[in-house]
Amino acid sequence: MPNITNCFTFDWRDGPDKTFFFWPNLNLYTRFDNGRDRTDSGYPKPIIGNWEGFGPNGYVKDIKELRFAFTFSTDLANDTILFFRDKAGTPELLYYSPERDSLSGYEDLTKSRWKKITPYFYQIVFAVWWRERPGNGVVIFWLNNGKYLRYTVDSDHLEVKNINGNWPGLEQYQTDVLTGVQWNRSPSNDWLFVFLKGNRYIKYDIDADKTIGGPWRVDETTWPGVV
Repeated sequence: MPNITNCFTFDWRDGPDKTFFFWPNLNLYTRFDNGRDRTDSGYPKPIIGNWEGFGPNGYVKDIKELRFAFTFSTDLANDTILFFRDKAGTPELLYYSPERDSLSGYEDLTKSRWKKITPYFYQIVFAVWWRERPGNGVVIFWLNNGKYLRYTVDSDHLEVKNINGNWPGLEQYQTDVLTGVQWNRSPSNDWLFVFLKGNRYIKYDIDADKTIGGPWRVDETTWPGVV
């Protein structure tokens, strides 16, 4: 089994909520069922051959170019997974449709609605859709330099903020962060799972804006089947 190193995560909201763990360097991914709190049977699986458009015969021929991803929606019915790719030194945005389970489009990041994050692209560790309203809300981009980006979609406003003083309980682990993923348990109960070096994780309460606990080990008790 792989470990959390060189992994990125994202949520899947089409049907039962899932968490996906992607290891592009290993050509592996795992699908975790949030509701049942365990990895679905048969995982990990190869990315190539299971994700349309990824692999030698697809648009993204080198999956090692994939850097991070998160789910976003422009309406209540159609979620899109946004994959961010380093295409030979040019940041690119890929649109993946969970409903059709296929790559639905792509564009240069500098020409997309997300163009303001381009100067920070190579510093981004993970991203999550923080305050959801279809097509709007806030997206958080965690950086590797003690900062994070807070992008308000509807006003196209980007703020660069310090992690210190804004993430209670996470400040001391900021240089250990590898990836993160959001869970929507209910409209008033959203969690952020932040994964750290050493196969550890922290649970953060988005609504209360504070750390719930951790770090804990990622193992067969906490995340069955992931590592």
